Amino acid sequence: MNRSQGFVHRRKKLRRWRIGGTLALLLCLAGGGTYWLIRDALPDGVVAATPLSNFVIIAWLDATHRTALVLYGRGVPLSDVHRFAVIAGERGTVIHDVALGEYMPATMAVDERSGHVLVTYMDSDSATLVDNRSGRIIRSLRLPFHPFGTLFNPDTGNAVVSARAANRYLAAILDLQTGSVRRTIALQAQGPAYGAGPPTLDATAHRILITSPGGVNVLEARSLRLIRFTPIATGDTDKVIVDSQTHRAYVTLVNSPAPPCLATNRVCGRSIGAYVVIDARTGRLLHPRVMIPGTGAIGAIGLSERQQRPFVSDYMIYGNRRDNQVYVVDARTGRPLAPIRTSGHATTIAVDDKSNLMVAGSQGGIDAADTRAGTLLNHIPLPVDRIWGIDEKGNYVVSTADAAAPDKPGFFDRVRAFLNTAGASIGVNVRSNSSVDIVHIDARQRR
Repeated sequence: MNRSQGFVHRRKKLRRWRIGGTLALLLCLAGGGTYWLIRDALPDGVVAATPLSNFVIIAWLDATHRTALVLYGRGVPLSDVHRFAVIAGERGTVIHDVALGEYMPATMAVDERSGHVLVTYMDSDSATLVDNRSGRIIRSLRLPFHPFGTLFNPDTGNAVVSARAANRYLAAILDLQTGSVRRTIALQAQGPAYGAGPPTLDATAHRILITSPGGVNVLEARSLRLIRFTPIATGDTDKVIVDSQTHRAYVTLVNSPAPPCLATNRVCGRSIGAYVVIDARTGRLLHPRVMIPGTGAIGAIGLSERQQRPFVSDYMIYGNRRDNQVYVVDARTGRPLAPIRTSGHATTIAVDDKSNLMVAGSQGGIDAADTRAGTLLNHIPLPVDRIWGIDEKGNYVVSTADAAAPDKPGFFDRVRAFLNTAGASIGVNVRSNSSVDIVHIDARQRR
């Protein structure tokens, strides 16, 4: 081969390489473009989304370490897929994912300083102590009672647990380092027994409030000394939310009898949404019942301490499933204000007084309104089940999930059930699209 033939050969070889490289580049661009076209784009305002294999049961925003602590699973007892996950805040990546066992998690108490997390289970006296920094299970516990709710008490660094033992209601102090029960105190109750509520803390007054059948127990936070039992006769106690500035506790009611209609003197409905107000420091009853016309019971509730306004939604079982509005009450007078229209039936409400925002979540999306004027400011088309917390940047931790739907087990489900009977689902194969999302809501009007 002479010099001219070698030169031609090299040119042809170089041309083939160029053609091949161009084709490869075009294929990469086409594949990348197709991906961007078909991928599920996050709605405006959604910073991060972390998909999970099963339903979110409880989530907690650890503001100190900017992480979300999540208990998730099938949502039914005696299932093998209940787990504890630690998710990095705005990145949405799973740092730790720990298997917990067959019982369905019911409550979670978090000590952000030590990283210890107490997990209790539904209809069980067992509990688990987890280190959320390492993802390690510290120990499994057997408690001398069945817990109803838990709370981390910053005054003592321990967990406060409301529970039942031998048909008695009690509150207990539990050491989050060792898991040992330090003290228990009997709670008072009256009327038919149906359970005690979770502890609610007034941090500035150093008080803990726990509902029980027929009333509210007000305890001193450090010693759990019972200060007062406040009987409530206008309905069954449900949720408690505390204004840490005025030390007023708002206790929502279910089965609160509706008043007669003015025109016919007949009862307009079986029940009405209502709450009572008590002094969180002394337990003194301030308002025996504040009624919210148009509701059957209070579902979700949020409180603006700055504006002195509770924001509530109707409870679906008692009220109207198509009631797409949030009711507003002037806490000073008990007078209802103009309701706020929302994109769906609100199942969760959060209030950020720093931004003067009321945020309601529903299957229609997230709606943000001004707490002062009641003006709807923003809407994010992301169906949510629950708003779990707000960080210092105004980011909201929310969970989303499709409704559970029975489905016929597939081939791999049958193989899995055959090889590992403990891992088989109970009766049906439940599939989920659950996720934990970080959402940033702009306080400026964007609608």
